[in-house]
Amino acid sequence: MLPLRGKGGLDSALHLTETDRHGGQCDVGRGFHRRYGRLGELGDQPGERTGCRVQAEASVQAQHRGRVRELRRAAYLELMQRAHETAELYWKVSDAFFQIPDPQQQLARLEELRIDFREAYAPLMHSVRVVVLEGPAATADAAQAVQDAALKANQYLWHITRGDTDARDRFDAAEAAYRQCQARFVERARAATEAS
Repeated sequence: MLPLRGKGGLDSALHLTETDRHGGQCDVGRGFHRRYGRLGELGDQPGERTGCRVQAEASVQAQHRGRVRELRRAAYLELMQRAHETAELYWKVSDAFFQIPDPQQQLARLEELRIDFREAYAPLMHSVRVVVLEGPAATADAAQAVQDAALKANQYLWHITRGDTDARDRFDAAEAAYRQCQARFVERARAATEAS
């Protein structure tokens, strides 16, 4: 037989007693229950069990809502930053038209900005995808609209660098649409944050 008694053995935790010399029954767990309480002793009444369960569920739900709120807030701020960086590039396009009179120098500057737009589009698109995953649906739609508007403006800028005569007007309209989408996303993001 395995030695149950002794310092550090199972007997120290459960207080097991072997069958005594007088033929008594082995009492397994009497000391354990005395020390730690019987299973179900806490909240033994139905009402108490229900109250504990409701409280635990409410705590888990509150933690989940807090986590969702923080993830969404981080995603929204990231997209706002990326969208702002893209908007600044649009301002630089306008500056190129008004501040560079020489056509060749202006074209060279617009080509540089087109490359900057292309490099800025990838992180913007990534930020939009994160917002789409985090939701909610209204905010995700507004984020997608920002990306679509940016893509359209970038395409018109490409046409400008190729010398298309009406590309400038189409770019200006696309830029205005982009800024509207940007403002709408900020509104939806704020509403989603307050509601979560």
